[in-house]
Amino acid sequence: MTDVKTTLISGRAKGTERPRVRCRVELMDFRPRLSRAMGSMTLALAAWACGLPALAAAQSAEDAEISSLTLPPVTRSELKVDTRTYEIFVSRPPTPPPPEGFPLLVVLDGNVHFATAAMSAYVRSAYGDIAPIVVVGVGYPAADNNQLQARRSVDFTNPLTSKSSDPYFADKTAGGAAAFRDQVLANVLQKMDAQEHINPKCHVLFGHSLGALFVVDTAFRKTAMFEGYFAASPSLHFDHAEILDRIPTAAQWAAQLTSPVRLHLEVGLKEASLSDSVVKRTPVYATAPNYRQVSNFGRLTENLLDERVPKLQVTSEVLNEESHLSELPRVIGEAITFASECPSSGPAS
Repeated sequence: MTDVKTTLISGRAKGTERPRVRCRVELMDFRPRLSRAMGSMTLALAAWACGLPALAAAQSAEDAEISSLTLPPVTRSELKVDTRTYEIFVSRPPTPPPPEGFPLLVVLDGNVHFATAAMSAYVRSAYGDIAPIVVVGVGYPAADNNQLQARRSVDFTNPLTSKSSDPYFADKTAGGAAAFRDQVLANVLQKMDAQEHINPKCHVLFGHSLGALFVVDTAFRKTAMFEGYFAASPSLHFDHAEILDRIPTAAQWAAQLTSPVRLHLEVGLKEASLSDSVVKRTPVYATAPNYRQVSNFGRLTENLLDERVPKLQVTSEVLNEESHLSELPRVIGEAITFASECPSSGPAS
């Protein structure tokens, strides 16, 4: 495997008001040796995360073969909330903003999903396939996957009813969803509206897995925070599926809805049973009776669709040939379309 280490240092160059950004990209533990082209590709994508042009990355690998690689311009900044630090990635479309501003797609788990979303949105808007949108990824300056998992496990969940209520969280901390929503996402939305020519009526939140659980929870608790919610394979089993016991009634929805809101949910049919690889990676699922991804999804969507709430548009889809992870490119692409189709935005040019 090839680990890519990226370091971004921001400051201002002497005698100029323009920001100066340096990015150091290194290939670590280069085993087995990749082809030169693949090494260049890896460096190009790493450099893109630091906002460097593809050509510089290709030259870093002493290989100009992929100097024509299309990568969208990306900016990175840090957001500090108390003792926590977040990385905010922003990709802008290659077109001027419409009079009403761009729709905004907020992507949770930005370290993992932002690159796919930004690339897809940029190319599709450049070719007129969708109305242009701004994509912002919310991630963490974490060094490894264990740190990422620890951070997201806190941010995307409510407090557990008891430590034994979810075996997956036996060695993890939960319960930071309210703070993440009110302190981090609210801050991101405020800054994006002020700086990026955003249509304030077209904020869409995307999440997958535990991130999708947070999307559904936010739709339930603070419906008006976003115009659109896209939840892909939400981890509804968390805490013995307690979220299914607090699906809002029609009256509760009506009390929150001051303007129309869209909620779209998806799940892969192959998630109905756990694969051997999932059980091997997360052994607690082998004996966890509350991991019923597809049946929980059916219960959620059935309840939501039965409510028939004015101003709330609920849609859902079961992806027949997809698993929890294979669905990712597809659902990210669909989330981009979903965001671009905000009722208050203009048509694709």
